[in-house]
Amino acid sequence: MSERRRTGMKSNYLCSGLVYCSCGAKMHGSSPKRKGHEYTYFSCAKRCGMSLVRMEDVDTAAKEYLNALLSPSNQKIITAKLRTYQSDDTNRTEAFTAALNKNVRDKQKQYDNLMQNLSSGSMPPEIMEDVGNRMKEIKEEIETLKAVAPPEDFTVEYIKSWLESLKSAPDDKAIHLLIESERIDLKDKTDFNITSTLKSVLGENGANHYKGQGKIPYSCGFQP
Repeated sequence: MSERRRTGMKSNYLCSGLVYCSCGAKMHGSSPKRKGHEYTYFSCAKRCGMSLVRMEDVDTAAKEYLNALLSPSNQKIITAKLRTYQSDDTNRTEAFTAALNKNVRDKQKQYDNLMQNLSSGSMPPEIMEDVGNRMKEIKEEIETLKAVAPPEDFTVEYIKSWLESLKSAPDDKAIHLLIESERIDLKDKTDFNITSTLKSVLGENGANHYKGQGKIPYSCGFQP
């Protein structure tokens, strides 16, 4: 949630790696320039004959899909699932602390070994300088690890705020978190068939169908 405070930031390829042609091949983004204007498209990697698809339409379909996916009813289901996960994971904080302490011990061991080598005095001056710099880095890494806070509890309000932030400002991280694939069929219109990573969580309760309006007419099939 802290990382998402810089809203409105979008990569040029919002759905990169998620878009597939009807032939099964991946579709790759490109940004050709013509007469001083830049145009962004997706094209089939196998060059099966599918026309270029505007990246703007692909992004719009993905955003509208997330808006429907994170409906109030679906948010309740997701929240309940996360709360159940938390209640089942009774040793979550203990496991986090144990892993953190192990990392600190490993870093300290690295530091002690370098200190032993440095104390021998048998290394060339330039090597000793490199070792000293590395020891300084390890010390900083240890202090950073010690300052890491344990994971926060998944309160209802915390989860709701997180889901609403994904819904209101979907960036490439939100797209890749919640969308498994976006398959494109191009006939008399452009069809976007999108599959969610939450299909096992939402099941039939997340089923929804809607049509989006763009410069190229398309329908978006919702497959949770």
